[in-house]
Amino acid sequence: MRLRKIHNFPLLAVLLLSLFPLLIKSLTSWRTEAAALLAVTYALPCVFNFKKLSQAAQRLVVMLLVFDVMVAAYVGFGISEVHYDFVAGEIIWSLVCIIAVYTDLLFDRRGKKLLLFFSVAIILFSVLYLTRAGLSAVSRSLKEGEHLSSAQYSSMIMLFAGLYIMVFLKDRRILHRLLGAAVYIMSFVVIAVVLQRGINTTFLVLLLAAMLFYNKKRSVNRTMAGTVVIALAVIFVYSGMLESAMLNWTGLFSERLSERLVSIIEVFRTGEVDKFEVSFIHRIRLIISSLDTWTGSLLSLLVGIGEREGFDTYVISNHSDIVDTLGKYGLLGAVIMYNILVNYYRWIIEKTAPYLAKGSTTLTLVICLFSAFILRGLLGVVFIPEIAVVISIILPLMVQLVINERGHTE
Repeated sequence: MRLRKIHNFPLLAVLLLSLFPLLIKSLTSWRTEAAALLAVTYALPCVFNFKKLSQAAQRLVVMLLVFDVMVAAYVGFGISEVHYDFVAGEIIWSLVCIIAVYTDLLFDRRGKKLLLFFSVAIILFSVLYLTRAGLSAVSRSLKEGEHLSSAQYSSMIMLFAGLYIMVFLKDRRILHRLLGAAVYIMSFVVIAVVLQRGINTTFLVLLLAAMLFYNKKRSVNRTMAGTVVIALAVIFVYSGMLESAMLNWTGLFSERLSERLVSIIEVFRTGEVDKFEVSFIHRIRLIISSLDTWTGSLLSLLVGIGEREGFDTYVISNHSDIVDTLGKYGLLGAVIMYNILVNYYRWIIEKTAPYLAKGSTTLTLVICLFSAFILRGLLGVVFIPEIAVVISIILPLMVQLVINERGHTE
C-alpha cells in the first residue's frame, strides 16, 4: 500500500496520530490537544462535504454539534459547576462520531483499511498493556481523591470484543476466526480478572449468548436453545446452585467480582435489596437520584441543573449517561439525545446493511452490538472517545472491509 496514493492522506495521518491519546489511557493527558487538532484539521472538509451526506448522517452531525454547544454553554454560563476538562470526554466523543460520518467521503478503500488496522492494533495493544499494568493504568483523580475509571475503559473493551464475536461467527477465513476467538478471550480476562468489572463481565457473556442465539438459521433451534437456557437458569437461581458455582469459578480469578455477581443474583432471587450493599445496587440508587433531580422542580424538568463533579452528592449520578442527561439538561437535553441516538442507529444501519447478504443474520448481530452500547449507556458511561472509535469507526469498517458478504469495493 503506497501511502502517497491514499486519498486525503494528510487528513488520515492526523486522525491516526490522534488515535493514540484517544485510545491509550496513559496518554489521555494529550486528549484535549488531539481533539483540538482534529477539529481544526477537519472543520473545512466537513463543512464542504456536508451536503453529500445522507439525511440520517446530516441530522446526526447537526444534533451532535447542538449537543456540544449545549454542554459548552452550560459550563460557560455557570449552570454546570465543573470546568471544561470535566465535560471534554463528551465533547470529544461527539467530535469523533462526526469525523467517522465523513470517512466514506474523505478516504478511499486503502485509507479506510489503514484506519481500521491502526484502530484495532492500538486497542489490542492497550488490552495487552492492561494485563501487565493492571488497575493503576486506568486510575484518575477527582476532587474526592483517586478513583478508578476502569468501568468506562472496560465498556470499550467489551464492545470491541463484541465486534470480534461477529468476525468469529461470520468470517469464513480461519485466521480471522481464530483472531476473533483470541480477542474475545483476552477481553474477558482483562474485564473479569484485571479490571474486575462485574457489569461488563455480565454484558460480555450476554453479548456472546445473544449473538450465538441470533446466528442460528432455524427458528426452531433458537426456540429450543432459548427454552433450555431459561429453564436451566431458573433451576440454578432458585436452587442456590448458581451462587455456589459463581463462588467456585469466579473466585479463582477475582474475589471482588465473584462477591458482586453472587450478590446481584441474590437480589433478583430474594427481592431484598437493602440487605446487599453492592456496587450494582448503589449504581441503581445513584441513577434514581438523577431522576429525582430531574423532577425536583419545573426548571430542572425543562433545562436540568447542569454537570456536577462527583457522585457522592446524590444529585447527578455520573453512572448513566442516558439517564443523567435528564438531570443535567432536562427535557432540552432529552430531545437532543433522543435525536442523536435515533439518527446514530439509522446511520450505523445505513453504513453496514449494503455490505450484507439478503437474509443474513449479520445485521441482527450489528443491532445486538448497538443495543449493548445503549443498554450500557443506561447503566454507565459510554459517551467517551474510546467507545466512539469502536462504534463509529471500527464497526462500519469491520463490516465493509472484513465481513463484507456482498464483496462490494469502493
